[in-house]
Amino acid sequence: MYKISSLPPIEDAIMQFRQLTVLCMLALLASAQSQRAKSVTLDLRPNGLQLINAEAKSVKYKGRDALQLLPPVGKEQSDEGMLAILRGSSFKNGTIELEVSGEPRADATPDMRGFIGVAFRVQPNGEKFELFYVRPSNGRSDDQLRRNHSVQYQSEPDYI
Repeated sequence: MYKISSLPPIEDAIMQFRQLTVLCMLALLASAQSQRAKSVTLDLRPNGLQLINAEAKSVKYKGRDALQLLPPVGKEQSDEGMLAILRGSSFKNGTIELEVSGEPRADATPDMRGFIGVAFRVQPNGEKFELFYVRPSNGRSDDQLRRNHSVQYQSEPDYI
């Protein structure tokens, strides 16, 4: 098959290259659109969670449904970490968005800062996980050193 073109050979090759480039860009955009993340809202009722060092209850907070984690009865003064692990999640990689609220207990000593966050890549029974957390009272401190530690990352149990 012969191609008839009114353009000189080099200009015809450049035009074909540009067309190929545009087609590749369109294919990449179409692929990116099909790969778009799906938004999933999770049902965080207490019976769907594996609780470690915690009790959970459904509450209203500022007019919205919320999940409250509390220390188990008899451990109200404990500073053990609490975990609520979502059962049956197939989440692997992506973006986690959540709204959290927390404050130190009313009977907490002044050096207790309070921690609230989200653990991810949680292994069975919470034996290993990565954690991103905030210390709400540190973010409002006059002490710059405390403010520097308002947001932190950990990889439990090896890198804390």
